[in-house]
Amino acid sequence: MANNFYRSAIIVLSTSAALLLSACESMSPEQCKVADWARTGREDGSKGESRSNLADYTKDCAKVGVTPSPSAYYYGWDQGIATFCTPQRGWREGMDGNGFKRDACAGQAGEPGFVMAFDRAYQIYNINQQLTNIASTSRDLERRLSEAKTDDERNSLRRQLRDQDKAAENLRFNLQLMNTVQP
Repeated sequence: MANNFYRSAIIVLSTSAALLLSACESMSPEQCKVADWARTGREDGSKGESRSNLADYTKDCAKVGVTPSPSAYYYGWDQGIATFCTPQRGWREGMDGNGFKRDACAGQAGEPGFVMAFDRAYQIYNINQQLTNIASTSRDLERRLSEAKTDDERNSLRRQLRDQDKAAENLRFNLQLMNTVQP
């Protein structure tokens, strides 16, 4: 019985370790062997991924004796990043809260439009996050109010709820102003 337990534990741990190690790979050995480097670069660029991904591919593919083509990768990446660096994509990335994508277009022709749209959308995203937090806090305050034992406690909770309502009202007003300008 104990032997089966240890055997099962070893299998689970081995599988977990293999999954973790493969998650660290940028490209599998099989992918390295059949990679179209221009296509890989184009796909990375179109997602706003860094050109430095090529270094990861080079490292991973060296294990199976494959050397990526930098010229093909960068050619494809330049094509892909051009499709990423648009105001529409900046808006989408900002609305999705992808703050790490803000600088993806640094030095690219589309950078100004992308960043302007991204910044506006990211502000809207943050306001929506704040509204979500306020709603959660208000629900908690209402629950605590229903359980309050003293008038002082109830009055304090009602004041806090009014403050939350005012904060939410101000945020909704700002949100309404910001939503009037979209790319």
